Amino acid sequence: MSSPPTIPPPFVPRREFLQGPKHIKNSFSLLAISGPNCVRLYSFATDAVQTLRRVLEQYAPILTAREDLPNSLSEFSLDKKPWANPKSVPSEKLLVDILVAVYQCGYTYLSTLDYGREADDRLVMAFSKPEPMAPPFPSNATRNESSSSTSSEKPLERLVPFAISFSSMTVMRVISPPLHLTPAILQACRGAWPRGVVSEKRVYQNSYEFKLKGYGCKLSFGSIVDRLIYSSFQYSSKTHLQQIHCDTFLRSYHPSTLNHFLS
Repeated sequence: MSSPPTIPPPFVPRREFLQGPKHIKNSFSLLAISGPNCVRLYSFATDAVQTLRRVLEQYAPILTAREDLPNSLSEFSLDKKPWANPKSVPSEKLLVDILVAVYQCGYTYLSTLDYGREADDRLVMAFSKPEPMAPPFPSNATRNESSSSTSSEKPLERLVPFAISFSSMTVMRVISPPLHLTPAILQACRGAWPRGVVSEKRVYQNSYEFKLKGYGCKLSFGSIVDRLIYSSFQYSSKTHLQQIHCDTFLRSYHPSTLNHFLS
């Protein structure tokens, strides 16, 4: 009696011949906070420049505006000096509003830059934005498949930045939390401090300040922020929030201090 024919194993191509994930082409832009009242934009799209200009005009009138279209450079000087007193609440609020506008235009924060800066630059941040890819012309046989695959792709999720700032070891600020999640975020901040909160108040537009109980904390500064971020994200992880530590941007500009800028 003859044995049944053996079925050969399915063909498995070598790893180097497998089709990898598609690489998305990105464009890169720089945002510089300079001098006491200047904002510079490098390689931002025209709509992003106009959006950021409207944000600046809501804060203060623009004294001068310069454009270098061949080099994709825009510079705005404000009638006020927000960067002369970076720890003030309006200055922190303006910085967060700028970052919110950048994110709304589809950009993502990458890192700060310490090289190649101008002499008066206080802070330089790099952003990236995925460029739209022109789809190839499909054949009639694959046109239906490509249309069904593109319809099933998830839309890009954009983060909503807000800030946690320490003006002193016992005073904490929450800057520009999303309105629909403000109660949850404030409650998370109240419970995150191990010794409790003495008082709290609203100090500016959508900005809140907590007087923390105690005379300092034995934890390191980074541990305090980690605890606050962890507690806040327990409430807001499903809404794709992004927290920004204002002290990181306005007092310490080294990239290693940006560990709490979550992406």
